[in-house]
This record gives sequence, structure tokens and C-alpha cells, in this order.
Amino acid sequence: MNIVDMYESYLTKIIIALIGVFVVLLIASIIFVLAFRKKKCPKCGRKIDKDSNYCKYCGEKV
Repeated sequence: MNIVDMYESYLTKIIIALIGVFVVLLIASIIFVLAFRKKKCPKCGRKIDKDSNYCKYCGEKV
């Protein structure tokens, strides 16, 4: 195995590892966004839980 083959093999492994890290971070980001998604109250504009029927700050029905 010459130096060029070793270099290409090394670069291929680095690229595969970086793609793997990117995919893991992307999936974690999507899960985080979906888990902590909020909506805004139409009256006061504060962020409330997505499953709320009423704003916990001003009492407005959402």
C-alpha cells in the first residue's frame, strides 16, 4: 500500500465519521424541537405549551 492509498483511506474514514456525527446531531435537533415546541398566546404573545387550551399568563383561550 503506497502513501496515496493510505491517504485516501484515511480521508474516507474521516468523511464517513463526520457524516455520522452530522446525522446524529440532525436527529437530536429534530427530537429536541419536537419535544419542546411551544405556541404563542394570541392576546399576550407569551410562549405556552403546545397542548394548552388556555394561556397560563393571561387566561386567554387559545
